[in-house]
Amino acid sequence: PNTSQQPQSKQKKPKIRSQSNSSTITDEDISDDPLNPAQVLFSNNKSLPITYPQFKYLLECSTNKSVNIRNLCEEANVKMCTLMTIIEEAHSIIKNSRTKAKLTKFRNLLFQIMPDETT
Repeated sequence: PNTSQQPQSKQKKPKIRSQSNSSTITDEDISDDPLNPAQVLFSNNKSLPITYPQFKYLLECSTNKSVNIRNLCEEANVKMCTLMTIIEEAHSIIKNSRTKAKLTKFRNLLFQIMPDETT
């Protein structure tokens, strides 16, 4: 009877390992900058009005309620509609769901505060 129980416990262990493997991948994604894949946008398109560090900074500031996004865009010398386009392009490259959610919130915020003059 002991030999029949051992294979069962061995069968359960790989399942646990596969779960921990998938969580390790997630941990690596989180420890790595989840926005890193978006760097390709900036290295491949030199005509973008902002750099990757500026984009990252704008994204980080977008979650701060006390920061005026319009002023940030003016300081970075980027139009809100251009920034929205960059966000949409970055969104398609990013794999991390939390980062995608941040990008979506930032884009929606820009959409809300954008002047109507672009229509």
